[in-house]
Amino acid sequence: FWLRLGGILIRLLSFAIHILGLSVFACYPAVGGACPSLAGKYSCESEFERSTMIIDQSTVGAVTTYSIDGEILIADGTSHNYKMAEVEIVYSARCSEKGIYYDLEAGKESQKIWVSGILEQPREDELKVMSRGILSENDRSESFYHRMTCLRIY
Repeated sequence: FWLRLGGILIRLLSFAIHILGLSVFACYPAVGGACPSLAGKYSCESEFERSTMIIDQSTVGAVTTYSIDGEILIADGTSHNYKMAEVEIVYSARCSEKGIYYDLEAGKESQKIWVSGILEQPREDELKVMSRGILSENDRSESFYHRMTCLRIY
């Protein structure tokens, strides 16, 4: 749905990046509580798309790192600033026992997007991505809500 950052959170973010006219995006989110075990291959579905996603996971010290379809997501609870395809991006994320909470702001010239959401694990074999955001372009703004459900294949 936004870019092919891969993975649930990444798909959510990639949708926003796509709206901003970009084609590539990478995300690095969060710490806080215990990070859930998300490693596996998933079949995902939303009102916008059907897709598969592969998540690998590693922990060094207190920091959990997720690789979602090859893109890195660092669960360290801090804000990160970076630039991708001439777009300034600021995000933060944190782990909880239920999943990963995240906030993102990205923009290019007169286009901006703000997103908050959760990558939730209600059951061991299921992921849910829920996000709310605002897309602003020139003088108009539009809010959106997105929900995606993924089931672990293996």
